[in-house]
Amino acid sequence: MLALVYYSKTGKTKELVDFISRRLRDLGVSTDVFMVKPIRDYHDKLLHLNPRILHESLSGKVISIVGDKGFEPSRYGVVVIATPIWWGAAAPPIYSFIVKYANAVESPVYCVATADLRVDYAVKLREILESHGFRVRECITVRSLKEDADRINLLVNGITSEVKPTH
Repeated sequence: MLALVYYSKTGKTKELVDFISRRLRDLGVSTDVFMVKPIRDYHDKLLHLNPRILHESLSGKVISIVGDKGFEPSRYGVVVIATPIWWGAAAPPIYSFIVKYANAVESPVYCVATADLRVDYAVKLREILESHGFRVRECITVRSLKEDADRINLLVNGITSEVKPTH
């Protein structure tokens, strides 16, 4: 059993998660998907100029989240975490998820950072996860499904090597 945890505001990370989830299900991997988000979501207009997002992202503020109901770390053989990167940091809902479940997830973790820039944000995301007790196997930065298809497929192959198909 696999948990796929993500946050998406613009739809880019959701598109990636949907793709990964479909691939895993096609390969017979039972997958639970959790979209975590702030209790009070961000306004859609001028997202990158939103002072609340800027403050929460740059300060590393832990916020109240919803969407993780039913996530029990011990149920999952693998956890996949996907997040957009805002101002060089994981989106606040994912950072808050990481803090909330620090040292509670014993299974292998795979992570994906989505970004518009060709910068390897995965390195920092991996460091954050590992500093909170997560055992990260692989972490990649994805700019687009098309450009990064090979890397995404390698990630999915790594994930499937860790879990048993359900059919």
